[in-house]
Amino acid sequence: MQSKKQRVEIIFIDLGEETNVTEQKNEAVSGNAVEKENDACSYVSTAEKEYGSLSVREDNKYEVAEQVNHFLNEYKIARNHKDLLLHAIFKEKEDFMSLYNALNGTSYTDAAKLEITTLENAVYMSVQNDISFVFLSELYMIEHQSTINPNMPLRNLTYIAKVLSKITAKEDIYGSKQIKLPTPRFVVLYNGTRQMKERTVLRLSDAYEKKLEEPELELITTVLNINEGYNEQLKNACKLLSDYMTLITKIRENQNVMDLQQATYQAIEECIREDILKDFLMRHRAEVIAMMLYDFDMEKHIESEKAYEYERGIEKGMEKGIKLLIGNLMDSMHISEQEARKYLKLQ
Repeated sequence: MQSKKQRVEIIFIDLGEETNVTEQKNEAVSGNAVEKENDACSYVSTAEKEYGSLSVREDNKYEVAEQVNHFLNEYKIARNHKDLLLHAIFKEKEDFMSLYNALNGTSYTDAAKLEITTLENAVYMSVQNDISFVFLSELYMIEHQSTINPNMPLRNLTYIAKVLSKITAKEDIYGSKQIKLPTPRFVVLYNGTRQMKERTVLRLSDAYEKKLEEPELELITTVLNINEGYNEQLKNACKLLSDYMTLITKIRENQNVMDLQQATYQAIEECIREDILKDFLMRHRAEVIAMMLYDFDMEKHIESEKAYEYERGIEKGMEKGIKLLIGNLMDSMHISEQEARKYLKLQ
């Protein structure tokens, strides 16, 4: 008896404006369309397998690979997305409250008293921050970093100036009455691949060329490593943070055998099946792929910039050394610069 062929049926459902997937397959899609909330297409299941995984039906097996590749190719445009995943996950006041409780070992439940102050115009290499909120007269500014950055206090100084300007916009800062401000707290959640201690304290004054016992301007940033095996108590106290790291870990593990786009897609499917960020991922698969491509590209860009600067440093050092050597030859041998260069076989 001839065996039946299998087929996977994939349906694209638009979360926003009506979208013609067939036309988009061979057309360039504008970055603005990608950046609209819920405007990208989302891949969903059509049958028995729960949590949005592929439903297998009768048809040619080659159609499976073709349709999945079509889905992945649609989201190459996602590199225009300028939002970050952690910023997207923590949206509701209850989410911020959970993170506050995890950081402080508290159990507050009245999220109505919390005010979200996150800078929303998140643009890479411009002024933006991941999470910012005020609760109990404390202003928390929380950043996610996948690279080690000793300049976070300086960046946080930029962020806090923007947020405080926003908070005091209706106040008279030139008046005789003192304006009361929430106490700033700065935290970085690090999940990069390079080794880092569980907790690191960075100070703005560390960057000052002239050291003072009591700097007149100081900003302290606490870096918490949230990779597997670090700050487990913190992650256990905040499920969203724990689920976020589970997704990131799965993506990195998948990258050992596939490219980033496929690794992200596969990790999303695994998390949905395991009830990890299930509702969020079901609604925003495409956006998540967009964010991860952007986030990982940013990480790669930063590392490449560091490598370039290191090479430039070596190059500049050699240039300086050659100039010094040429000067010494000119003085000791009483020759011209051209003769010194010729002597050193530099021309």
